[in-house]
Order: sequence, then C-alpha cells, then structure tokens
Amino acid sequence: MTRRETSAMGPKIWPLAIWLSFLCTVRALAETACPLTGTRQSPVNIVPKDAHPIRNSVLMKYKVWNTSQLFVEQSKDHGTGTIRFAGPEGGGSLQVGESFSDMDEYVLRRLRVAMPSEHTLLNRRFPIEVQLWHEPAIHRDISMLISDRAEVQQMLRRFQQLTLDWQGELKKLEDPSQNESFPDLQTEQDWAESVRQHSVKDGRFLMEHVRELQQRISEIDVKVELLNERLHRPESARVVALSLFYWTPHNVASPGASDFLRWLTQATKVELPKPVENQSKPEVAEKLRKQVQHLQELVKEMQRNQSNTSGWHNERHLRGTEEKIQAPRDFNFEDSIQRKDTLTAFGYKGSFTRPPCTPVVRWFVVSEPQAATAKDLLSLASNLLQSDHSTQCQQAEGLEVCGMGIQPSDGVWWRGPIKETPQSNPVFPSKPMSTTSLGFGSFHKPKETHLSSELVSQLPWPYIQACCAVLLLCSVAMLGTTCSMWSHQCCDQ
Repeated sequence: MTRRETSAMGPKIWPLAIWLSFLCTVRALAETACPLTGTRQSPVNIVPKDAHPIRNSVLMKYKVWNTSQLFVEQSKDHGTGTIRFAGPEGGGSLQVGESFSDMDEYVLRRLRVAMPSEHTLLNRRFPIEVQLWHEPAIHRDISMLISDRAEVQQMLRRFQQLTLDWQGELKKLEDPSQNESFPDLQTEQDWAESVRQHSVKDGRFLMEHVRELQQRISEIDVKVELLNERLHRPESARVVALSLFYWTPHNVASPGASDFLRWLTQATKVELPKPVENQSKPEVAEKLRKQVQHLQELVKEMQRNQSNTSGWHNERHLRGTEEKIQAPRDFNFEDSIQRKDTLTAFGYKGSFTRPPCTPVVRWFVVSEPQAATAKDLLSLASNLLQSDHSTQCQQAEGLEVCGMGIQPSDGVWWRGPIKETPQSNPVFPSKPMSTTSLGFGSFHKPKETHLSSELVSQLPWPYIQACCAVLLLCSVAMLGTTCSMWSHQCCDQ
C-alpha cells in the first residue's frame, strides 16, 4: 500500500476507531456494575424504620463445612472472594415460608465475601459483607431422582435375574426325575422336599425384594409429587442471598464471628505471585533463597522436637498439633451467629449485583451486624485486597485502617457513632423492605390427623382387610335394620 493510499484511508479509519473505543468503554462500564434503576435493583440502602414485619420465616439447616469439600473461585472484582461448595447437597439447605406445606427450599452453593459491603445501612457501608448464595432445591431434587432411578433400574435387573433362577428351581420341582436319578422313592421324596423348601425360601426372599422395590418406587413418587408442587410455586425458582455485615465496635466482639472470619481467611487464602516484570532477577533469586532457607529451618526444628520428646509426650504433642490443624478445617455456621434475642432479617426482591444483573434474587440481610475483632477482620481484608504498603492509612476511633475503598473517608463504618462516618458514594436508592424472623432448623411435617390416601397406602394389608370387614358388617346390619323397620310398618298397616 502506498503512502498516498494510506493518507486517503485515514479520514475513514478515525470514525471507526472512535466508535470502537466508545463501545469498549460502554462494555467496560457494563461489566463493573449494575444499573441502580428499576423495581428489583441491587444493592440498595437499608432504612430499618421503613421495614414492615411479615409472617414468613427463614430457617437455615447448614452442614458442618470442611475446607476439603470447597474450592475457591478466582474473582476478577477487587476486594471479593468466592467459595463454592461441592456435591449435590452443597453446604446445606434454607427454607423460606410459613409452614411445611407453604414454603420454598433452597440449597447453599457458594459464599461470597465483599469488602467493603455492597449494601449500605443509612448510606454507610460496613467493612465486610458475607453473602450466602442459594439456588433452588429443584436442581438437587432432580439430581437425586436421577440417582434413585439408576438404583431402581439396578434393583429391577436383579429382580429379573432372581425370577429366572426361581423359575428354574420350580421346573426342577415339577419333574424331579427328568434330570436326576435316585436309588429309591424315599430319596426322591427327600430331594423333592429339600428343593421345595429351598424354592419357598427363594420365593420369600423374592417377595422381600419386591416389597423393597415397591417402597423405593413409592418414595420416588413422593419426591416427584413434591417436585411438581415446587414447580407450581413461582418463588421456588428464585435465587436466595443471605447477607451478614461484620464490623469492629469498641470492646465488643463475638467469638463465633471472629472464628468465622478466621475460617474464611484460611479458606480464601490464595498465594498470588507478584509480577515478574516488576522485579529484577537478583531479587527473585534472593526471595527463593530465603524461602528455601526458611523451609530448612522448619525441618531442623521439627527434627529437634521429635528427638527431644519422650514417646508418650511426643504422641500427645502430635495429637494436639493435629487438633490445631484440623480445628480450622471444620466449621459450624450456627455457632458463629451472635444472638441476643430473636434474629431478624430485612428482605426485599432484587437482582444480582454483578452482570448479568438478572432480577431473580430474594435478598435477606441480617439486621444485626456481627461484631468481630479488628485483628481477624483486617487479616481477611489483607487477604482479599492484596494491597501494597504504599496505601495511606487512616484512623477510625483508634483503629488504623489501610487499603483502598475501605477507609472511613470512603463511607465505611468501622466503629463509633454512625454520624461521624461520611456517606458513601454512590448513594443507593431505598426501597420498601420486610422484616422476617431468622432461625435454624427446618419446617416439620405435621402428624396426620385425618385419613388420607397417603396414610392408607402405608397401612399393612391385614389392617385394611379388617377395616373392610367391619365396614361390610356394619352395612349389612344397617340394611337388616332398615328392612325390619319396613316389614313392621307393612304389617301394622
């Protein structure tokens, strides 16, 4: 291409380049935040006095979490970390509703830590917001039905094989002298009796297998009926997010909240290497040399401890060390919640706070912020933010806070009166909220107080026959009484 052709194409290329840069800018803005308009926008500003109570309850039934069953997702957002639970059961279940017959169930799938908080309270952010994300239990139920279907198919194949074997034994019993020879008639009768007893035993075992198969099929029918009911409930297809705020008030800290933050620090700890281009080769070599030297010192120290301790003391020391190592791996979320009185949560209908911003989220924000120690909170902050030491620090009621976006001047309420903390930007809109009771456990199925088809299907067959016989006798007695009264009336006339 000549210089003249290039200069001629210049005016045509510049508008295209400007248009492409504009599209890239719009796309970058769209990927960082969701619009704060609409009927189901998130996050929002929480105003406690505007919330109205409702009868619904939120019940949590979480399992004991173990870090071996989790994996950390790499997040592109600064100051966030995500932990995902493995397996169809996830981290437990959550139920929202009024009773067992009127509730929606969800499965805990991931924990998301945001620093600072995404939601605001009176236009102030909290240092940390932990979000527990739940997906509809329909996915779990479908996975369980697929597993049950595979087990039932295996039982059917076994039943078919048992039936074929039993039929072969019955054919032998019909004509015992066809393939066998006996010295006398008594031996043949004894052999036939033995085969008959064995066949009867196999027949009973086959009937037990049939009853077990019928029970599994009835259980699948119940699960299918429950799944069908959930499909007819619009809210059961939503996503539920439960948020908790954490801060550091003066001389007040909950041991459970601090333990939870330490567990999160351990679970989200990811060693991110610094960029190599910003370091010279001697600095990298010196860093590796120091790491190797530190590991060698640790090995020597372990060897000295092992040689200087006696057998029983060494065993006790190792047991104690193992308990210290295993303790942070298991965590019970129920022990971490600070509960003075009845727990409540602010609920509203919102959306995802990150693209694609789909408005399908039922948000519940615990009304009482959880108090933790400053050390544990700042440790988790340094792990999430990965900030350098060049960031200027600020004082928050005697607490030194370092890190971009989490300082008091950014509208983050660490401690002290809320009025002394400036409002955060951007200012989120406030919307009507509801106050919901929050607890642990699950809705229990009430006992059957009336005769239903499900209850009748669970009754033993002799009991049903007895009930039918009583009903027949009562019907005959009533019919006889009616005929007797009618005959007396005819005779009197």
